[in-house]
Amino acid sequence: MSLVQPSGNRRRTVIDLFSGAGGMSYGFHVHPSFRIVAAIDRELGKPSSGKGRSGCNDTFRLNLNLAPMPVDLAHVEDTDIAAARRDILGGLDLDVLSACPPCTGFSRANPNNHLDDDERNSLVARTAQWVRILLPRVLVMENARELLKGNFAHHFGELRRQLEQMGYDVHASIHMLDRFGLPQRRERALVVATRLAVGAKGLEDLWQGYEVDRTATHVRRGIGHLPPVSAGERHPEDPFHVSPGYSHPEQHRLCTLRELALLQGFPEHYRFGGESLSNQYRHIGDAVPPLISHQLAHVLEWMFTGEKPELADCVLPGTSLHAEDIQPATIQPGRI
Repeated sequence: MSLVQPSGNRRRTVIDLFSGAGGMSYGFHVHPSFRIVAAIDRELGKPSSGKGRSGCNDTFRLNLNLAPMPVDLAHVEDTDIAAARRDILGGLDLDVLSACPPCTGFSRANPNNHLDDDERNSLVARTAQWVRILLPRVLVMENARELLKGNFAHHFGELRRQLEQMGYDVHASIHMLDRFGLPQRRERALVVATRLAVGAKGLEDLWQGYEVDRTATHVRRGIGHLPPVSAGERHPEDPFHVSPGYSHPEQHRLCTLRELALLQGFPEHYRFGGESLSNQYRHIGDAVPPLISHQLAHVLEWMFTGEKPELADCVLPGTSLHAEDIQPATIQPGRI
């Protein structure tokens, strides 16, 4: 393994590929040690509606004050990446590369994914192209659990092979994210790869010896404090507390945009851009939960500095998880 040193006292640089609505970036954005220097997302609309803008780049810009580049990452050449390195980083090194390719082709929510290898799945292995040229100190990736255990896990297998060939230590694991305080049962794959001498760490290392009070992961904790609204009604004090239909657990309507955002670990003040309410719902569903990415930012800072953070300091303000929800573990879970 090649050994590199932490980047000193400057804020650590982050580039976010497949940046979406900013779920991964936001967790790093609010951490004082990191700075998002670039984001890239083609922001394609829902496949059933034909080609068009999803508006996710507007959502990203509203919350991170940075406009992502609408580039198709499936058709990027080495010269393009080298130019990006020059224009974005100048003489700086890249500390963190986030790459969260679309999970649509892996997710078991689509039964065809057990039979057909979606062409978008190849974007996973193409991440190695960016790593080879940008040489980030750390790579982080989130996706559906099938990235690691599904019928087409060979895409990640190829990425892992190339990363290890380049000297990266790769840690890949699958977790139910409510274990880390997310108020929903969401099973995801998390990947951390690094050239740092300390090696790769995961969220389970951060939570070693601790667990979350289960009431903190209940839906009532996540959204029970919001005022009631009727179907189609937009709350006057929160334009994103709006719903078009009927599947709320207590009120006769679909969960509002704000309710689903809170259940997905977004802070209460997060704003959503674009012109389509249906696309705004998709911004949330496709996102890495910021409640989780903020914890990942602390894990990476631990890797850079060698100093493990206090778990209570890893809680993202404005979300349903509070520092007092963290307690000593009664049973120590093993790695998956």
